[in-house]
Amino acid sequence: MASLEAGFSHDIFVEWAVDTKNLVHFTERGQFATLAQMLQSDPPPRDVKVTISKRIPLVGEVLAAYEEEQNRKREKALKATMVKEEESRASLGVRWKILA
Repeated sequence: MASLEAGFSHDIFVEWAVDTKNLVHFTERGQFATLAQMLQSDPPPRDVKVTISKRIPLVGEVLAAYEEEQNRKREKALKATMVKEEESRASLGVRWKILA
């Protein structure tokens, strides 16, 4: 279903919407709470705000800081996993001793 929220349809809409001579023709109803549905409303809105997101590669100090933060998170998760494993092993060891 058409939504114009992301992908090629969103990109082409943003590019073409600048020119008032262009027309958007929908072949089906837009999904609830989407840009497509808003444009199909009666009466259609005069102005539409569209959010344009763009990914920009990290470089330099920003990239180094990001990688450092990711490494800290991985180390923290690894430590938490190791602690859980040790606790699990310790509790299993106690159970085996009691049963033996």
